[in-house]
Amino acid sequence: MKDYKGRYYTVGEKSGDSYLSDGDGYYKYEKTLSKYPAYHFRMSARDLILYGQLYMNYGSWDGNQIVPKEWIDVSTKPYSMINPEIGLSRGMLWTVIAHNDDTIRNSFFHTGAGMNCLGVYPNKDMLFVHRVDTENQNNYNEGDFFKMLDLLFDSEIEK
Repeated sequence: MKDYKGRYYTVGEKSGDSYLSDGDGYYKYEKTLSKYPAYHFRMSARDLILYGQLYMNYGSWDGNQIVPKEWIDVSTKPYSMINPEIGLSRGMLWTVIAHNDDTIRNSFFHTGAGMNCLGVYPNKDMLFVHRVDTENQNNYNEGDFFKMLDLLFDSEIEK
């Protein structure tokens, strides 16, 4: 990761409920939900696209196998169906669009707070990152996100 510096803060039951917005992430304690803290972190658009490229390349980067190919396959496999009509399912850490007869690999994406998203579409040789400023008030909504996706996929050049 190029932009992540590892600066983190703790919020919740151990330190109050505020954190510094210039940090890369924060531990959040919610003892009513778990005895372990959650670690929420922020990634830049550049780091997200690099992460997506790593998965697009089956875990290989500059000739080095960083993430085992087997893990890429296992984590992007559909496990529980969300919407059978469009093949939308849950993988491990990813939402998966299960392939059909004319695709080679599943497409997959991960969403974060405020409609942030990393999409990996190997069959189209396409990655996309969508970021929303979640630190400040904004009017972005789910409808805007899906309109953007429609425009993105409509812009594909036919081969």
